[in-house]
Amino acid sequence: MVVSAKSQRVKQEETPMMQQYHGIKKDHPDSILFFRMGDFYEMFNEDAKIASQILQITLTSRNKNQTNPVLMCGIPHHSSNLYITKLLKAGKKVALCEQTEDPKFAKGLVKREVVRIITPGTVLDDHMLDPKSDQLIVSIFISKTEVGLAALDISTGAFKITQFNDDKTGSPLADELLKLAPKEILIPETLMDQPKPWLPVGDPFLHSWEDWTYSHSEAVRNLLSHFKTQSLEGFGCENMNHGISAAGALIHYLHETQKSALEHINSISPFYTHDYMALDQSTVTSLELIQSSEGTRKNSLLNLIDESCTPMGARRIREWIIKPLIDSEKIKARLEIVSIFKSLPLNRQETRDLLKKIFDLERLLGKITLSVCNARDLVSLK
Repeated sequence: MVVSAKSQRVKQEETPMMQQYHGIKKDHPDSILFFRMGDFYEMFNEDAKIASQILQITLTSRNKNQTNPVLMCGIPHHSSNLYITKLLKAGKKVALCEQTEDPKFAKGLVKREVVRIITPGTVLDDHMLDPKSDQLIVSIFISKTEVGLAALDISTGAFKITQFNDDKTGSPLADELLKLAPKEILIPETLMDQPKPWLPVGDPFLHSWEDWTYSHSEAVRNLLSHFKTQSLEGFGCENMNHGISAAGALIHYLHETQKSALEHINSISPFYTHDYMALDQSTVTSLELIQSSEGTRKNSLLNLIDESCTPMGARRIREWIIKPLIDSEKIKARLEIVSIFKSLPLNRQETRDLLKKIFDLERLLGKITLSVCNARDLVSLK
């Protein structure tokens, strides 16, 4: 390989810090790299050009007098969540590169590394989360006749898996995705160039992951390693081969992007689409079950009957509406509980008063496990 004199000169002119930046950026080419420098996150070159347009911030440059000035822009560290939200809404991923040692004690260049990659499905900041909706990332594995699907809410650790027959129209998968309303969809690389009639309206964040992570043997290995078990029989999903492929790839993706052990994801629950009343897209939309004709929660059936006292209850009610039971024994058991509270109004009010004092424990525990909590979160557990 012949290296031109010009490229050699550019490399020689690079500071150690920019060499460090390029080394880290090379491993995250599809993300906007937030490079921590003191109290700011800096972006360089193409990242700076893209981010400055989306965030409406000033694009400047380093070494303006040289033939190859380095484009750059920056944001304050303390208000980064606002800017990250805008980038996510624009369909971008954000890689947070932090200083991993105290500059006061560093010998030479401060060590830096990417500590987390933020995507629409892995958001944990309260200002970006809807407390009444799940923050799901869905992984899909499709064969000729069957679909494996895994859905995970990283903010709570809820992890579920299913498998069902599909047809060429993709309607069964489309119906299930409508109910789940994922913020992010993960598929094998080989599916990216194929037709996607099942893709939900609203353009969710869709991207691919390596095909080999979807192989059944690799998926099983990743799941067993994560749950620290000898088999998947205890979870009841050992026969869902396609679902396991989707779930294993999803766990691998999250370990790679979150740089965490994800210890709050400690179980996986199988569910079966035939356990619930079949509601297709037309039915859900026409009956305005979870969204009104204006496309918002307001004036929908969900908004009308949701009198829950906690975010956890609101998320559960949404799931119950969108997935009506068909098993008579389960329906009777649920109605018996309703009947008890209906007949005891004082007890019902006392229970509601107690629930109003409870914060979103599911998401609080998730934030603590992932080490993204603050003092307010810890106080909320008292």
